[in-house]
Amino acid sequence: MLRLRLLGGLELIGPAGQTVNFVSRKDAALLAFLAMRDHPVDRSEIADLLWADRAEEQARKSLRQALVGLRQVLNQGAEVLTSTRRQSIALNRDELWIDARAFEDAIHAGQVELATSHHRGALLDSFRCPTPTFENWLQVERTRLDDLASGAFIEAAENRLIEADWDQAEEAARRAIEINAFNEEAHQLLMRAKSGAGKRNEALQQYHRLYSLLRDELDVRPTSETTGLYHRIKRAGESQRAVVSLPGAESETSITAQPGLAVLPLQFVEDGHEDEALADALTGELIASLAAYRWFFVTSALQAAAYRNRPFEPRQIHEDLGVRYVLTGVLRRTGNHVAIRLDLSDPITSQHLWSERLKCFLDEALEAQDALAHRIAAAIEPELLRSEDEITHRIPLQNFSRWKRLARARLLAEQGDRQALTKSVEIASDVVRRHPDCAYAQATLAWNAWLKFMIAGRPADSYDSDYSVVAEGVGAAETARKLDPRFYLANAALGGWKARLKDYEAASTALRRSIDLNPSFPTSYNQLVSCLTRAGQPRDALGWTKQLDRISPSDVYRGYYCCVRALTYFCLRNDEAAITNADESLRAHPGWLSSELLLIAASRRHGDRKRAEEASARLIAARGKISRSQLRELYTMRRANDFEALAKPLAEAGVLAQ
Repeated sequence: MLRLRLLGGLELIGPAGQTVNFVSRKDAALLAFLAMRDHPVDRSEIADLLWADRAEEQARKSLRQALVGLRQVLNQGAEVLTSTRRQSIALNRDELWIDARAFEDAIHAGQVELATSHHRGALLDSFRCPTPTFENWLQVERTRLDDLASGAFIEAAENRLIEADWDQAEEAARRAIEINAFNEEAHQLLMRAKSGAGKRNEALQQYHRLYSLLRDELDVRPTSETTGLYHRIKRAGESQRAVVSLPGAESETSITAQPGLAVLPLQFVEDGHEDEALADALTGELIASLAAYRWFFVTSALQAAAYRNRPFEPRQIHEDLGVRYVLTGVLRRTGNHVAIRLDLSDPITSQHLWSERLKCFLDEALEAQDALAHRIAAAIEPELLRSEDEITHRIPLQNFSRWKRLARARLLAEQGDRQALTKSVEIASDVVRRHPDCAYAQATLAWNAWLKFMIAGRPADSYDSDYSVVAEGVGAAETARKLDPRFYLANAALGGWKARLKDYEAASTALRRSIDLNPSFPTSYNQLVSCLTRAGQPRDALGWTKQLDRISPSDVYRGYYCCVRALTYFCLRNDEAAITNADESLRAHPGWLSSELLLIAASRRHGDRKRAEEASARLIAARGKISRSQLRELYTMRRANDFEALAKPLAEAGVLAQ
């Protein structure tokens, strides 16, 4: 069998191990191009690639001559080059081994070590392109393979670090840096490998090289994760284990670079045992609530306590604890009330990111610190996502760790529109492909896919039942939960997909579990409301809406929440409340089909014929009438009478097709 090496150069090796020479560079380019294609290539496409400067007939003649010469080179006892009806050309991969294709096959199979063994360098490295058109094609393919290789070497380095194989980890990290010198994750891994091997000075020097590179070439500085790692290595009394692992981060199957948040002890401006106790309790609840999000690590209460009642510089906290963000707060007692001010800042840039002022009764604060903490955490997490996204916009996304890529995916999902959700799913899918054992990646993929499917996808605009998408979403959610049963987002995603399959018991169980694990995540509450309502338990569902309001007075998905609530009130025959919530939903999302239908049905049943007629005319003009089967697709109600209660006024309004 012939062997074709494209990575690190171009070399064709015969059955006996001899090097096979090409007649010309264009012959070699033609073979390389065909080798990178999965299907037969039309002759006209090849002619345009290599002979675009010639007339059509002359280009085709040149192609025929090149094919004759290439067949003489390749067909050594076997037919490697084949034609299909003389219109297209392909390679018989059964007779030709190609290193670039073997590399890709190993990547897609999750065989990282095998993939890296095939990679000797960039695609057609140092190859002199015969035409500008071929050079453009090569640049695109080279970039694509470089991205795959960078991810593979990073994953290999992570695996070797876990095994304490410092030399191999260092080599893999170096290879990743050779591919992309600006990849901070690769530099972090190299620093950890050197530090683990006892080469602390070399690890620190690596940081300085990265610092100079980023400053000189991009006018930016290393991220807080990299700087924090530098300071942890620099501290003489630190153990080797602390160097390799991030403080406060729960161990997964790979070393990661998570952003960190220090929650400093809340301070009372007045002395008093009761006040101090409240401050300590609320600080602890905040740490627990924020830690539930998992994509960033939170300093422990013990670490934070070291900064109580003493002056400090935010920069020093960053250097001491390796965190990107610092949350501080002040409590002031005024009579029977407690005023709380919270501030979130970036100690690297000295930028003030977020602040919140709350006021509540003292008794309320003493008795419900958990509820207060959940509300605060729900407000802080989106701010952290936005800050991380601003960081990633300075440098290409592929240069960052999985955590920052997943943060970008989460933030895009929070925008709530179709384009952003589609991009968020693409990013999460790429991280899952590179890191299939990362629970957060699997859960993010399952969750974002559910948001796209349910909120910005099919039910809002069409009625196609694509249950292959549902199956993939369920699979990702179940995988995430197996990897980390205590991860709230995995349970939330599984609950959403199970509800779509009308398995309301399983959905309800998963969603309640999600709320238990992270009471600060508003969409879990809303999903549970929807699930209980569709299962025929609207009164139980209504109780959960009150909890949702406590933690999420405003949210990008508020319009969706109002749509779900409108359905709950409709099933409870509270048409006024159903109309109010449907109206609010439509103000947030004009033309949302589910809300339009609920507005029509509730208005009609309530006797407001004018409002019902106006909404019906608007819907029919925009979409036409809908069928009962389409209505069932939107409203998967377990109880037949709940569905008929909705269908009857819609039919009377002329919205349902006969």
